[in-house]
Amino acid sequence: MIIDAHNSVIPWDEKACEILFPPKVLQAFQPCRYENILDQMDRLKIDRLVTWNVATRPELSTLCNDWTAKVRDRNPDRFIGFCCVHPAALDEAVKELERSIQGLGLSGLKLHPQVQGISMADPNLIQLLHRAKELNLPVVLHVNPPVLKEYQSLEKKLLGPLGKGPFSEEDFPDIMRSEFSDQVHLNAVINVYNSPKVMAAHMGGIFLKEAFDSKISFQTTGASKKLIEWACKYLGPDRVIFGTDFPFFRMDEELEKVKKASLTQEDRERVLSGNILDILKR
Repeated sequence: MIIDAHNSVIPWDEKACEILFPPKVLQAFQPCRYENILDQMDRLKIDRLVTWNVATRPELSTLCNDWTAKVRDRNPDRFIGFCCVHPAALDEAVKELERSIQGLGLSGLKLHPQVQGISMADPNLIQLLHRAKELNLPVVLHVNPPVLKEYQSLEKKLLGPLGKGPFSEEDFPDIMRSEFSDQVHLNAVINVYNSPKVMAAHMGGIFLKEAFDSKISFQTTGASKKLIEWACKYLGPDRVIFGTDFPFFRMDEELEKVKKASLTQEDRERVLSGNILDILKR
């Protein structure tokens, strides 16, 4: 089985699209139409896919989650819906989180500090994590992708003098970064919710010692094959979860990295579906 644990399916209702996405953003997300995502899933033999829409403003949270539930309901055997709330309006965010989980039956929470413009260490976001923990929810956080100097620092602390090491600058694309999603803020997250159910997208924070020593999971979105292999070796395959984050990364290329990685078949199956299935069991 293959499960893409990080993706977006945008609304098929044009009016909802216009409300949720500025014109340039909507143009970029056009490939995330329901039919196109389903076609790619069929072609790549991806069995299921976790989807959400990011609430860029507090007042958009309800619409985002209603549409995610509609995608899930349209094909519940293939789509798993996560809600997204905006931490800036905390009381409304907690109510919407509870409505989405208990009323709509969505399965987890997505927070995007970069797009939502609020730090992972912000008190409101931390309070949302407390409630997510109480509800035993999976949580996906956008975290800045790692950089070479972060690996070099961890190498000295944990792995000993390995010389140049396995990585180069080419292994770490310089994209999708902001101060709000810097890895250092993961410390605040881990202090609240130290669990495999907390998933750092883009392998963000994987070279942070506190995250390395924690129980949180890391998604493969955008990571190189070499980094996926490293993570499975040093953190263990139980903490690595496959995701694509289309349209920012191609679904076929993201899947191919995991398929070609030097892993045992058992470990590959854990990465491709076993780990996320364990996390989704409540």
